Amino acid sequence: MRMERGFRGKLDDYLSVDTPFQVKINTVGGAVYDTCCFCVDANEKLSDDRYMVFYNQPVSPGQEITYTAQGNAAEYAVQLTRLPAAMEKLVFTVSIDGSGTMGQIRSNTIQIVQNGQTVLETELHGSDFQNEKAIIGIEIYRKTVWRISLVARGFNGGLGDLLRSCARSDTASGSCAAACTRAQNHSNTASGSCAAACTCAQNHSDTAAGSCAAACTGQQ
Repeated sequence: MRMERGFRGKLDDYLSVDTPFQVKINTVGGAVYDTCCFCVDANEKLSDDRYMVFYNQPVSPGQEITYTAQGNAAEYAVQLTRLPAAMEKLVFTVSIDGSGTMGQIRSNTIQIVQNGQTVLETELHGSDFQNEKAIIGIEIYRKTVWRISLVARGFNGGLGDLLRSCARSDTASGSCAAACTRAQNHSNTASGSCAAACTCAQNHSDTAAGSCAAACTGQQ
């Protein structure tokens, strides 16, 4: 089934939520695109940074979510039944690593696949956006039952703005400052991921700083 912008539905109308499935995201355009999956709690906050699954942290603690990628195409293997009860929503995002905007992409396709069959899919285009540097594509969330929503919401400030929307409110301290310094001292061609590491570190607690710094370290 094709999802249109604003689509919402019960996930078990399309697949078995007790069985693993895959979320495939492919962005085509003139830039490098990074994908990420955030697992957030009932307050829509990233309360455990180990559940920020991306290229430099490709597996969640209980292997509930695993990430693989080839070029600008990413795949997340998801096992909802293994998620901790505190995790209420999976947020799938795309951000630009470097220059460019989402308004310049040729396409962004998202497919939900189970047992080799595509059960839900959508294709977004540059005309769906303007000057955004990052977007939330879909959300899979628990509301009595597991549901899915095609959000297609953009953030002009990129991954940093997106992270702020789900960051914990703890005050950044020494470890976070170190992560920020690492990002700021990166090369003159510092990528979007490194800049985002700085923003991420400033908005997270000490325990989150490691993964944030890793986003920059992975680019060096």
